[in-house]
Amino acid sequence: MASEITVVNGNRKLFVNSDGSISIRDTPFKTIVDKTSSPTEYYGFANPGTATSSAYWKIMRKTVSGAIETFEFADGDANFDNVWDDRASLSYS
Repeated sequence: MASEITVVNGNRKLFVNSDGSISIRDTPFKTIVDKTSSPTEYYGFANPGTATSSAYWKIMRKTVSGAIETFEFADGDANFDNVWDDRASLSYS
């Protein structure tokens, strides 16, 4: 049986396996999709259990103009450092 040691890079965790070896595994994200303001959609990703009011979210915005779909990230990066509740007021690029 492996024992979890720490979180590495948001969705990756470091484990010490029963044989003493170390492995890094991806963990599933909590995901929220907001499609209330067409033609804009917001996608939020965080570790399970993360509150929507805490600054541990990666947020992506999708906009549609005709046949063109544009995907942009809050703050112009894919870091887990935004608040989901603030998604509509954040800057995207």
